[in-house]
Amino acid sequence: MKAFIVHAWNNEKASLYHPICDGIEYINSTIKTIKKTFESADIEIKYDANSFKADDTIRRNFQKQIKDANLIIVLLDGLRPNVVYEMGYAAALENKKILCLCEKDATILVRNLYPDPLSVPAINGEKYTIINPKLDIYTALSDCSDLFILKYNRFDMDDLEEQLKNYLDENPIQTSKEQRIQTTIQNQDCEISDDPEESNSRKSNNAISEKDSKNPIPDKSASDDCTSSSKTENLPRKYVWELFKNGKDEEIQKIDNAKLDPYSKKTKALSFFRQKKISDAIDAFKLLLNEKDALKHSAYYFLGVCYLFQNKYFEGFTYLLNAKLNNYTPKTGSIDDLLDMIADEIHFPDWKKLFQQNS
Repeated sequence: MKAFIVHAWNNEKASLYHPICDGIEYINSTIKTIKKTFESADIEIKYDANSFKADDTIRRNFQKQIKDANLIIVLLDGLRPNVVYEMGYAAALENKKILCLCEKDATILVRNLYPDPLSVPAINGEKYTIINPKLDIYTALSDCSDLFILKYNRFDMDDLEEQLKNYLDENPIQTSKEQRIQTTIQNQDCEISDDPEESNSRKSNNAISEKDSKNPIPDKSASDDCTSSSKTENLPRKYVWELFKNGKDEEIQKIDNAKLDPYSKKTKALSFFRQKKISDAIDAFKLLLNEKDALKHSAYYFLGVCYLFQNKYFEGFTYLLNAKLNNYTPKTGSIDDLLDMIADEIHFPDWKKLFQQNS
């Protein structure tokens, strides 16, 4: 696993008032502590130009390092424009985990914008010494106020190391494979498919009142348009979906399958998947294999991803190939990308050629 540090650059040999490093003289000590802590957890750290390719631009090198990393560590100290740019680039990437750090007395590097920070001309013609203003992250970067920001003390690197260890314990870094799996759950709406009948049933379910969605009652319309053979009256599909949207996975998982129509069963399967209860998710998705095509084909896809998560590549390949054969298209990600990844693991590079010959 890899982590990349985005930070303002500092020249250790520069004097205290050198415009490049003025205000972040301590940053290299911070980076060394981060490197030590993460490498002790078997996480590779990249953080400077030494890891860049000489035959490419700085921008492209940064972009590649950010794309390849499982975690982006942003040192906000100084709030340099390049740091903000790279942080924004990382934030725009899907499912890219970002950890922000900021020293408790950090400043915004204003002095280094002037050739001589001790003699800055004013409007009245006089010259003044510029003082770096204190960095208030929640004002300077108000759009990012919801991000987790770890505050540290530059004079206590042991405390920083302890905070970083706690962060790693509470926020395990995902591998590229796990990150790709997470993209499959983003924006998944189990009520929508390419099946017109399902779209129509979704419209009818939208008519359920807000009161009914909070107090579930048997809803005939929610079960008339599904293929379940059970005569048990089902919970309203919209109620189950609202639970899912609100992250109430445990409540969904307690509902007896006999009370769920097929689409709500898929919601239940997704709730297991979202919590990484992969074995339970596999059992739940397998219940959909006898349902109508739209549900069955999406079950093929999610079963393939579940088995991939368990490193059962042949099973995963089989289900994903079934999803592809039935023209299932996930909302996020690509079946071909997943098949390519498995093909690398099972040494089957010519799967596309074989697929074209038999499709």
